[in-house]
Amino acid sequence: MTEGRASWTMEFDHYEVVPTNVAEAIKAARK
Repeated sequence: MTEGRASWTMEFDHYEVVPTNVAEAIKAARK
């Protein structure tokens, strides 16, 4: 579980770089 959390945090950092549109698309795909 810790590993998954770390991975998610890493990707979350990328969400800030990409526009909200892309961020939401990635979030939806991840879900």
